[in-house]
Amino acid sequence: MRRSWCIAGVLAVVFGAQAPAQAGPVTALEAMRDYNLIVFDDFDLRHDIQGSIYVGGNLTGNNMVGSNNTRYTGTAGLTVAGDVKASGIKVKNGDFYAGGNVSGLVEIQDGGSAYVGGTVASNSVRLTGNTSGRAMEAGSDAARGKLLDVSDFLALSADLASREADIRYTAADVRDRNNFRLQLADTNGDGLTVLHLDDGFLGALSSYGFYGDDIAGLGTIVVNVAGKNNSLGANWQQGGLPDNLFASQNIIWNFYEAEVLTFDRQIFGSVLAPGARVSNVTPIDGTLVAGSFTQNGQVHLPGFTGDISFPSTLRPAVPAEEIPEPLSVALLGMGLVGVACLRRRS
Repeated sequence: MRRSWCIAGVLAVVFGAQAPAQAGPVTALEAMRDYNLIVFDDFDLRHDIQGSIYVGGNLTGNNMVGSNNTRYTGTAGLTVAGDVKASGIKVKNGDFYAGGNVSGLVEIQDGGSAYVGGTVASNSVRLTGNTSGRAMEAGSDAARGKLLDVSDFLALSADLASREADIRYTAADVRDRNNFRLQLADTNGDGLTVLHLDDGFLGALSSYGFYGDDIAGLGTIVVNVAGKNNSLGANWQQGGLPDNLFASQNIIWNFYEAEVLTFDRQIFGSVLAPGARVSNVTPIDGTLVAGSFTQNGQVHLPGFTGDISFPSTLRPAVPAEEIPEPLSVALLGMGLVGVACLRRRS
């Protein structure tokens, strides 16, 4: 399934080449506000997700989707591009969309409808409560209009990684690993606070927190994290933040090179890792975007609610060696298509 979403990303980059440069990142950012979890590969739901879910592959598992979903009105509670083989999934406060077939049991609670592109096994989708005005449609193509493209998120990640850093940190900067103070400041005056953490920095920490003057007035904070294999085992401290909700809503952790990403401790803030295999053993408080996700802990609301301005052309390109592998594949795909077109023309 991983190969399929990478190929889809290549095609989207090729056919979207004439679109405005900022269209992909803007689309991805909007989706991060709508969904609590976005996974492009197959996904096994093992724990509750407080907000809405998007799955680009097939879905299995049980537990609750949208257990605290009142803030996500107007957004689909659960969207799955492929098949659903559920063993008791409950969708609260939202509609259910599936592009493929549904079997097992999916229960739609609190007013939602169900739209399935394929077949529905007997009694596999149940609408509970008052069913007046609610639909359960098989053979529906409604899910097509809900599909997300991984290339948009790769473009967003690359754009954020290219932003000039206000402050940069390396592992050598860690003097007190038990209480490291990450300083926040919009030194560029562009309305966006950007930190850059070199490869190995997170592994040098035991606990950390964010500090700075008037943090509440900074708005969106982007933390660009280098490295193909990252593991967060450090304890979170609220530090100088107004509260932990501020972090969940306003911080984006951008793992722009990540192929493997492990959370052994709770993280506050949205995680952007569209090319990575992500796993957790503690909650993630914010929106999670992952290539694939092995879930061993909940994902919590609130998700990302901040804003980022995008220029008409993406600011300086990330060096080739810093582009995550899935994005490199997409760029290679563009080149191959171009060569094919030239050969055909000749």
